[in-house]
Amino acid sequence: MNSKISDKDKKDWENFISENQALPNKDEYNKKDKINKIESIDLHGYSLDDANLEIKNFITKSYKSGINKIIVITGKGLHSEHDKDPYVSKKLGILKYSVPEYIKNNFELMKVINFMEKAKIEDGEMRAMYEPIHGSAPDIAGKGIANPIASILSFAMALRYSLDLDKEALALEKAVQDVLNDGLRTKDILSDGMKEVSTAQMGDAIISKLQ
Repeated sequence: MNSKISDKDKKDWENFISENQALPNKDEYNKKDKINKIESIDLHGYSLDDANLEIKNFITKSYKSGINKIIVITGKGLHSEHDKDPYVSKKLGILKYSVPEYIKNNFELMKVINFMEKAKIEDGEMRAMYEPIHGSAPDIAGKGIANPIASILSFAMALRYSLDLDKEALALEKAVQDVLNDGLRTKDILSDGMKEVSTAQMGDAIISKLQ
């Protein structure tokens, strides 16, 4: 048994004891005949701070409304414009990791949560759509300057979440990262010291990393 208990854990335990609360009965919670009242929230495009505030308000409101299951869609958050290149920014908000961490470290929220787990395919009712948040950019169609990376990474998401092909998704994501590490950039994310390439050249470079 770990004898090193953090000050935060001690404080949380003291708060729990002082409020004379009963531990939740998880056997009762998990009864199969329990009727689930479900709500969901989508945090795509939120900054870290805004996402934390939004999820806090959402969980609190859901609890007061008798909702017993919530589904949180995180995405990658709001890209920083550091050096005009979001792919090298140290401030890139990965909400997939930051939101669960924020919830687990918030004593008030954890008092109303029985457990947290990754979403299941059935939570999406077997329907899913994967697309870049920027849309199809018809105004630059045929000019060879569109950035194909978001479309490619959307397909990686489909591989992982709809087809359960995590190994293939990781390979595709690594190929994208390898190309970026090589310094290739389309016009929209070009920065000093990087090499500008066309839409087709970026796509070909990513494919070459998979071979």
